[in-house]
Amino acid sequence: DLTLTLVNHDHVRLAWSAVAGEDSARIYRSTSPLPGDFSRYDETAEDFYEDRHQGADPQNFFYLVRAANACGQEGP
Repeated sequence: DLTLTLVNHDHVRLAWSAVAGEDSARIYRSTSPLPGDFSRYDETAEDFYEDRHQGADPQNFFYLVRAANACGQEGP
């Protein structure tokens, strides 16, 4: 479950529920909703991420978050 919130009309905040065995979360972003168009954007050890200064950008972005374990293996 991924929730997006606009913070102060400037940041896009993504939040999700932790997954068992999750060491980090990899953030993927795209300007298209097509699965093959996403590219890895960032990584965090938190259960949230703020894409700073993107809330005021007129460009639409699509996000995907995948859990990764300590060995770097990602979930679906």
